[in-house]
Amino acid sequence: MKKMFINVSKEKNIEIAIMDNKNLYHFFIEKLYKNKKNNIYFGKVKNVELSLDAIFIDYGYKKSGFLPFKNIYKKKNKKKFLVQIIKEKIKNKRVLLTTFICFYGLYVIIILNKPNIKKISKKIIGTHRDRLKTIISLLKIPKNMGIILRTTSKKKNMKELQLDCDIQIKIYKNLKFTKNKKIDYIQKKNIIFTIIRNIIIFNINKIIINNLKLINKIKNFLFFFKENNFLNKIKYFKNKTNIFDFYKINFKISKIFKKKVNLISGSSLIFDCTDALTIIDVNSSNSIKGKNFEETAFNTNLESLCEIIKQIRIRDFGGIIIIDFINMSNKKNKKKIEFFFKKTSRKEFSKITVGKISKFGLLEISRQKLYTNIEILKKKKCNKCFGTGKIFH
Repeated sequence: MKKMFINVSKEKNIEIAIMDNKNLYHFFIEKLYKNKKNNIYFGKVKNVELSLDAIFIDYGYKKSGFLPFKNIYKKKNKKKFLVQIIKEKIKNKRVLLTTFICFYGLYVIIILNKPNIKKISKKIIGTHRDRLKTIISLLKIPKNMGIILRTTSKKKNMKELQLDCDIQIKIYKNLKFTKNKKIDYIQKKNIIFTIIRNIIIFNINKIIINNLKLINKIKNFLFFFKENNFLNKIKYFKNKTNIFDFYKINFKISKIFKKKVNLISGSSLIFDCTDALTIIDVNSSNSIKGKNFEETAFNTNLESLCEIIKQIRIRDFGGIIIIDFINMSNKKNKKKIEFFFKKTSRKEFSKITVGKISKFGLLEISRQKLYTNIEILKKKKCNKCFGTGKIFH
């Protein structure tokens, strides 16, 4: 049974935790007034760097943005054009921009300047995929736009998908820029869609929220998109006590920062994070799960798979991740570990690309990072801040 807990702080930051029975399944934070990802701006060419295959763009802030040539629509000849932030600045790195503007709906993603894109989520297979292949070719969208059908579109008909397309197209046509030529409300709308997508994809049984305005917005969207079976699952948390404290979720969230995670068999996982990559070491410790070393190594590695994927999801690791498995000499055992890892990772919400185990027992994977604001808490490592909305104190 999955439950979703949503805490809206005084600063209007939104903290969301999904519990699977008594276990933390998913956790993320949205800082509505700090997060610039997905915001859209008017960009102006500042200078061209051929050595970097990129252009530096003035988008209304002191530090210019980084726009690689590969992210530029070839037919754009204007000096001033729309750009979207796809990655926020990290330390000395500038924000990463694109001219392929995405509008994220509940069931679809509409992409400006990519008219040849017509894709369906890889997580949709079988008869549902065959049916959607026919529908996607019939959906009416402008000639300068592409479309991706999201995982939530799996059981939807053409009328429902066309409605979502029309909403995103309308948002594009009605864009209104503020004084510094940016669009603020894009992010605010995205969080509602994000919450509802999580409710649908994870098939949430109960949603507990401490803010009536947010409840009304979510219910209106669910009713509008005819997801009525979730309406009665939403409950208002009236108690003045913090939700995460009341349901003892803060304690489970604090474990995100632990460097070591113990497994049932006595083995453990060690996490080491750097700016460039994340390393996960599988340590056999006191584990004896086989007749010999090879069998023990395989069984311990196999046991660690589900926990590794769970930890990657909860900690929201992104980029390159290297898993240091206990070395196995049997090639068949290596292939089994690769197969089970790929099979399990397909169920994940984020995009995970899995490589092959090297002769040293290293498995290299890459993962799409879903959220950025949890990084602030990771750096601070302040458990008192959880559930309060106070990232700094």
